[in-house]
Amino acid sequence: MVSDVPTPNTAHSSPLRYEEVTKDEFAELAAKFEFREIIGGYLLRGICPRCGDAMEYFHVDETVRDAQRQTAQKPIIEMVCTCVVAHRGQGPDAHGCGAFWNLSVEEE
Repeated sequence: MVSDVPTPNTAHSSPLRYEEVTKDEFAELAAKFEFREIIGGYLLRGICPRCGDAMEYFHVDETVRDAQRQTAQKPIIEMVCTCVVAHRGQGPDAHGCGAFWNLSVEEE
């Protein structure tokens, strides 16, 4: 477990408006997420770097088709905010605040 994961923003006076946006610092902040390898992929838990709300992100890294394929590259996880806070302007099928970023994973 990562000990320096920030605390979620639990005292919203008004949540951020939903906006599909990315910034370089999102990936830098998300690098502090709790990271767990699970069967077939990864589970990441932390605080959204844009809205400050707690989130979990499941990333499937392996399927039956590619289970035997080996790669020398670091996995890149394409992440989006998955917080459960209702953000203004969020469509009926949207989740999170709209933030997205790519996270490079260092495999051990």
